[in-house]
Amino acid sequence: LALVSWIIRLIFCTTVVSLVLMPLVSPDLPASLIMVGVGPFLSVYVFAWFLIHRGAVRAAANAYLWLTFLLQLGVLIAAQDLQSQALLSFVNLVLSAGFMFGQRGALQMGLVCIVAFVSCQILHMLNMLPPSALSQSPGTTLVSIFCTLCGTCGLTYLGTRFTSDALERARTSQAESERSYAALERSAAADA
Repeated sequence: LALVSWIIRLIFCTTVVSLVLMPLVSPDLPASLIMVGVGPFLSVYVFAWFLIHRGAVRAAANAYLWLTFLLQLGVLIAAQDLQSQALLSFVNLVLSAGFMFGQRGALQMGLVCIVAFVSCQILHMLNMLPPSALSQSPGTTLVSIFCTLCGTCGLTYLGTRFTSDALERARTSQAESERSYAALERSAAADA
């Protein structure tokens, strides 16, 4: 529960930061266009957060992963300029899936992201997709990649922190078990 909650909060916060920075780097970009790009992602994270608070943690994790994936797939199809950001977002989805659902989750999400990316690239190369509907300025590209990389750093931090905490709890538990076992052996030896 805690890790899923932290991951969703982290990605929500990096998305909000991008929402705040976009007008600063591209003052000519209409706020409505920024909201069209960022709003659906924020809606997914709010929805996932709502599910967590209703006790549906697994559903929240799945909603976050798969709805974000679908939105990023839309980004890949609609805007070739955002390919780098979408790729980083796919990496974040693979990391998130691994932290939320283990090795199998990471592999499943990784395979889906690979197939989606390669398929989109082939379709674009064959001119089977419409030309990019959106284009980015260098400033908005910078903000998109910066915020997504911040998400990657945060996910890596959270994953290693939770893993380290779990290992420490396991070591503490093992040490307590060994002390209890030694005490039982001493007690049994004293009774004999």
